[in-house]
Amino acid sequence: MVAGALYLKGENTQGQKCLYGRYWGTTVELDGLHFEACYYQGIQYCIEHGFQMFNAGAQGSIRCCAALNLLKCIPTIISPT
Repeated sequence: MVAGALYLKGENTQGQKCLYGRYWGTTVELDGLHFEACYYQGIQYCIEHGFQMFNAGAQGSIRCCAALNLLKCIPTIISPT
C-alpha cells in the first residue's frame, strides 16, 4: 500500500447522506496523490452510492469550500483521444 484515506459515513442535520474525510497518510511523495486519495475517490464513492454531501475535511479558512453539495454536481466523463 502506498497511501490511504479514512472516510466516515453519516447524515447531516438535514438528514442527507454524507461522507466525511478526516485523515490520510502516505509512504511516498507522488504528484496528485493527496487529491486522488482525499478528494477524487471520495467524490466517486458519493456519486456511486447516492450520497448528497461530501466533506473532505476542511482545515482552515482556505479550505472552507471543501464540502461539496453533490446534488448540484453533474458527473462528467472524460475519455482520452
